[in-house]
Amino acid sequence: MTGARTIHEVVTARLGGNGSGIVEPVAIARPWGTILRVLHNDVSAVGKRSPWSVHVLDVLPGQRLSLHRHSMRDEIFMILSGAITVQIADEHFSGAVHKWFVVPKDTFHRIEAGPGGGQVLELACGHYDQEDIQRLMDDYGRLEWRA
Repeated sequence: MTGARTIHEVVTARLGGNGSGIVEPVAIARPWGTILRVLHNDVSAVGKRSPWSVHVLDVLPGQRLSLHRHSMRDEIFMILSGAITVQIADEHFSGAVHKWFVVPKDTFHRIEAGPGGGQVLELACGHYDQEDIQRLMDDYGRLEWRA
């Protein structure tokens, strides 16, 4: 994930690195690949919460995320590499590198990588909490329904 460090450096420079939720990138393993957390919307040192969280999703070849939705955040995806298909509601989009997709909150969506895998930049706007996920379909048996 060579591009992720550059993203972190750009975000840090833009926001001044003043405790506004910027952390060193953290890799979080998932059954479909890895989430690289670049910016998290924690409360800053001055008591303000950024509405943005930034992640790089590294999706393994042929794998896909669950079909899920969030009630507290909108998401924007940009394809960084690979052959990626994005499902938003009932529509499927095959995207090229640098193509953007907007997913409003409460909309079911998923990302799927082709045979070479791929990376997607995820910008989440709103309260980011891993408990804010409602899965409709999942290839890895994670169908517990969370409110």
